[in-house]
Amino acid sequence: MKKTLFLSIIITIFFSACFSFQSLNPFSEEKEFGEKKEIEIPSNAPIWLEKREVKNHISAIGLSITRKEKSNLSEKEFIFHKQKALISASQNLTKKIYLKTLTLYKNYLEKLDNPNIYDKDLKKSAEHIALKSLTYSKATNHWLSDENKFFVQIAVDSQLVAMEIQNKSKLLFKVNKTLYTEFLSNRAKEEIIKELENK
Repeated sequence: MKKTLFLSIIITIFFSACFSFQSLNPFSEEKEFGEKKEIEIPSNAPIWLEKREVKNHISAIGLSITRKEKSNLSEKEFIFHKQKALISASQNLTKKIYLKTLTLYKNYLEKLDNPNIYDKDLKKSAEHIALKSLTYSKATNHWLSDENKFFVQIAVDSQLVAMEIQNKSKLLFKVNKTLYTEFLSNRAKEEIIKELENK
């Protein structure tokens, strides 16, 4: 409970401070965003950092680089860099969920004869899902490397994200047989989860 509350506070600060800058906006669809945020993993990194996977979850890594030696970091500085890494991980997780949701929606629209929906509405719904999903996320691992790089991993249950997508889909699209097959059935939910967990 404490971890979740702490992460929610960090997320709130991040989103209120950063969205005015396009380069920090996790809802940007620019490919360069992902390339800039690619994180290099040290050779002696723990296994969770190499695999970057949490079973039945969607996860993301964040990074903060310290200027002091590992042994010289005070507790306050340690907490500060952990917070910075959490913000970075939150941004990356939000971006991942947003893009995957948009892909699911756009693939669905291709199957409709007359979609009759605006692109901005799709994006707005995907943003809502990403932000809502982020409130369910938890910090799962952290590590400070010998090179003074602080890594944090956060993750959110794939089932919760899939439920958010299903609920939002009922409001976004006309409920019919096609929507049921693609989004609302149990089988569709399994496919959504599979897509969400796919790297």
